[in-house]
Amino acid sequence: MINSRHGTSKFGCFGKSWNNVHSSSHSLSSSSSSSTFHSSVTATDHKVLHRVLQSCRGSMDLKTATKTHSRVVVLGLATYPSLVSSLISTYARCHQPQIGLRVFSKVLDLFSRNLVIDCLMKGGQCDVAKKVFGKMPVRDVVTWNTMLGGYVKNSRFLDALNLFRRMLSSKVEPDGFTFASVVTACARLGALCNAEWCL
Repeated sequence: MINSRHGTSKFGCFGKSWNNVHSSSHSLSSSSSSSTFHSSVTATDHKVLHRVLQSCRGSMDLKTATKTHSRVVVLGLATYPSLVSSLISTYARCHQPQIGLRVFSKVLDLFSRNLVIDCLMKGGQCDVAKKVFGKMPVRDVVTWNTMLGGYVKNSRFLDALNLFRRMLSSKVEPDGFTFASVVTACARLGALCNAEWCL
């Protein structure tokens, strides 16, 4: 039996030799994948995440793929077509097609809810859209932008700025559409200092 405290086994020196061989082979494989794993937990750009998933698909690295998947969700990039297709194909390659199907299902759900918010905002039903937004378990950058743009189009500029502050406190990365709505809201309010702060 293995003694985890001292790193020895009942096989004596043979056990130690095997541990050395295993450790060496593990270090070689780790060095080749460490950069990929690091990117999976630090990347913020969807192109980088896409390349990480491509690498995971080629090496059948399920652990890094799931880490990358979590990163995609946290950053609000779950509906990016390139990332969705990469996630599905990577999970299929790693013999986990059921996870890929769940990804597809959640994307459809998120996409449909974003459309509902967009339609409500276009109809001037901001408060109803806010309720839909509040009940969403997952929000991507499109969700936030749809709410922000809707508030601006309905002249609810303070609501837009307050929502933007909430977005900053979340881990979803703002994009060009986000800042366009925020700057418009600031300009309409005449809040030059807010516009400078946002930029």
